[in-house]
Parts: sequence; C-alpha cells; structure tokens
Amino acid sequence: PLQGERDFREFSWHYLARLVEMDGYEIDLAKGDVETTRFSPNGELLAAGGRDGLIRIYHWPGVSAATMIQSGQGRVNDLSFAPNGHKLVTAGQDGTIRVWALEGGELRQEGNAIEAHSGPVTGVAFADAGSLLVSCGRDGRILVWDAKLLEDGSQFSRDELLKVPLDGHQDAVQALAVSPDDRTLASASDDATLRVWDLKEERLLETISLDRARVVCVAWSQDGKRVLTGCADGTVILWEAATGRHMHMWRGYSGDNAEVSGAPDPIKPGYKSSLAMSPDGGLVAFCARDVRPGFYDAITAKEIDHQLPGSARTAPIALAFSGDGRYLVCGDKDGNIHLHDG
Repeated sequence: PLQGERDFREFSWHYLARLVEMDGYEIDLAKGDVETTRFSPNGELLAAGGRDGLIRIYHWPGVSAATMIQSGQGRVNDLSFAPNGHKLVTAGQDGTIRVWALEGGELRQEGNAIEAHSGPVTGVAFADAGSLLVSCGRDGRILVWDAKLLEDGSQFSRDELLKVPLDGHQDAVQALAVSPDDRTLASASDDATLRVWDLKEERLLETISLDRARVVCVAWSQDGKRVLTGCADGTVILWEAATGRHMHMWRGYSGDNAEVSGAPDPIKPGYKSSLAMSPDGGLVAFCARDVRPGFYDAITAKEIDHQLPGSARTAPIALAFSGDGRYLVCGDKDGNIHLHDG
C-alpha cells in the first residue's frame, strides 16, 4: 500500500513474503528420505534422522555439523529431545527405541535398545516434564514408558520400563503429539480416528472419526487450544482441543491432488508426512512424500498458493518451525534439509 493507505495484507502474506525474501540454504546430508527434524528445547541444536539410519546433530543457527552417529535401527522414523536437552530418543524401523546422551553436541547411546513394538516405531515423545516417554507403532499400540529410569543410563528390561499401554486404535498408529502442558496426548491412526488421551489418568478422553480417511500426522498449537490432523486423502483439519469442535478444513495440497471419487489416497501407506503450525498459530504447513506441500492461514482459513525454493517444492517429508518462529526447516526425500532463515 501507498503511504497513508490501509494495509489489507494478512498475517500469511507477510509470513510467506518473508520466507521468499530471506536467504535460504540447503544441506546435502543423507542418503534417502529425511524422515524427521527437531529443534532442541533451547533452540541451539537441530537433529535429523532418516532412511539411512543416521542421526545428525547440527549447531543452530550456524548449521555447523556437531556429530553424526549410526542408530543401528535401520531407519529413524522419529526423534525427540528430553526437556532438559541432555537426551535424545529415536524411534526405529526395527521396532526399537534407543536413548542417547547428548553432551557438547556429541551423542552416546545409553542403556540397551528397548524392544518396544512388534513392527516399526512411528512416533516418540517425552511428556510430564520428561518423566514419561510415549511411543506408537504400526502394530496399533501406544505405550507409555517410565523415563525416570533412563536418567542414569542403566539397563532395564522392557517390562521394568513399561508403565501402561493405551489401547484402542484398531490399525497402525502413524503419529503422536504431546500437548504443550505435557498432560494430553493426541494420536493419529490408519483406523481413521484421532484419539485424545489423559496421560496423568492414563485414559481415553475422546475419539474423533474422520470418515474413513487414514490419519497420518498430528500437531498441537503452541497454546494447546487447537489440534491439527493431516489425512491420507489430503485433508487438513483444525480442531478445538477442549471440545473436539471442527474449526477449519482444507482439502488437497495447494491445489494439487484434488479429490476424485474412487481415486487412491495421494499419501501411500507407510509414506512419511509432516504437519506443523507456526508458534504464533497463524500458519499451517503440511507435506508428504511425493506430494506438493500445502500452506494454510489458520486465522482466515484461506489456502495459500506458495512454493518453497529448490527441490523442497515437490519432495518435502519433514517440517519444523523453530521455537521463535524465525526458521522453517524442510527435510526432503533426496536427503536434503532446506533452511529458511528469517
């Protein structure tokens, strides 16, 4: 707008304009898919894991390499920092969870690998100020572990570590997310449901059916008031956490893969997907393997036609916003991480 004129541009316009104008750069780091990216709680480290089974740690925001180690899990499907930032937990394709001590940017495995699920572990997250560890898998199970026993690196049996299973899903659980207050868990499943659990009372709070669409990813808003789900048919839904009320729904991925009656889901079974909301709650980003990413304004409910620079336009798998919202990180199927610095 000209000087003195009203600016009608919305949050999403300014945010995406900043992404386009900022200096972006790329790290060629892996062989095959980058399945997961996470920032440490203090924002000083970036961790990435993928199809090659390697865990990579980078100093942030300079993105200088800190360490790299082979997980021994076949593929790293997910990872999570402990709240104090001193431990990292990885979810493996081989059905195990592994705990890593993180000191000065260096990784060292602690204890024994936990034989967690009878199939790939698809998600892992700390809860209750780090005293609990929650995992999910393609065996359809959600398991809650006693993370306090992992603090000194001692070895414990699976039965000693397992606190309680959260049973209810009828098919593979593809993703989980813990609420910002550490009390509530949201789980996404191929049984076409989103389930919400009370971790303190170890019980199911709510089941939301999504009309036969496989639910492949889930995320919380930073204020804990909203939950996002992404489905295999390309639908992204924003829910009110307290009531389960449907707030917004977007179909497709930035105009691609429009819904066609009888057409197969664009996200194939076993393909990784990712869903993220900017810390201020204004922007939603959704991506999956071999599918163009989608961007949505969570305030106006408008779909945003935007393309990321480089190969991330068509091949992103993992998305993450930094805690301060200044950075958007995209891991892709070619083994690259694209860094967009505000």
